Amino acid sequence: MSFARSPRTEPTSTTARALSLVLTVVGELLWAGAYAAGAIAAVGTGKVAFPIPATVLNISWEAAFLFWRPPARRITRALYGVWFALDLVLLGQAWMWAWRLPPGHPLYVSGLVSIALGLVAAFALHAVLYRRFRKANLEAFAINAVMSLLFVWTILFHPQHLVASPVVAVLKLLGTGLISVANLVSWRSSGSRLPKGPSTVMLVIASMDLVYLLLILAR
Repeated sequence: MSFARSPRTEPTSTTARALSLVLTVVGELLWAGAYAAGAIAAVGTGKVAFPIPATVLNISWEAAFLFWRPPARRITRALYGVWFALDLVLLGQAWMWAWRLPPGHPLYVSGLVSIALGLVAAFALHAVLYRRFRKANLEAFAINAVMSLLFVWTILFHPQHLVASPVVAVLKLLGTGLISVANLVSWRSSGSRLPKGPSTVMLVIASMDLVYLLLILAR
């Protein structure tokens, strides 16, 4: 996930371009590790390692920008494919969580329906936003911020439904951190001023990810 850049904000030096690419790829690999670690941690627990709304937003974004508007870079397409496959596992675990609820539970039916409707609504939202702004990766950072807030909210108010994995927390923190640094390298090397909006989003994500990790360690 890196903010879409115009030609004016592309790195002007070969070194900066190479550094930005390496940081982005390593960050995306760490994200793949976070998804895999979450799927493994949730096996046999009857819980989920990622908040379900976050998984719905993630997999719908990946479907939109893997199949509908795929990135030009081959390695990025490959990593998106890995993310999508791993998120399918996380989505399956979310379905099983809702399916295993007692039949009288208020979320037994509404949970399953909400997941299905949420996928459709999220995909439609991505399509609308992309047609309006043409910045798929900005959407990714926005989803990341929502996910970070959901992690903190879930561990505070609904910890019984969440496998709070410190491995997932660390990989998410590091993965997003490296991708954020990659964007900062690009902006600085191009001579552009750091945009306040994206910079604020990055700061919110890093802060919430650190809070989530500290909450896990404090349990």
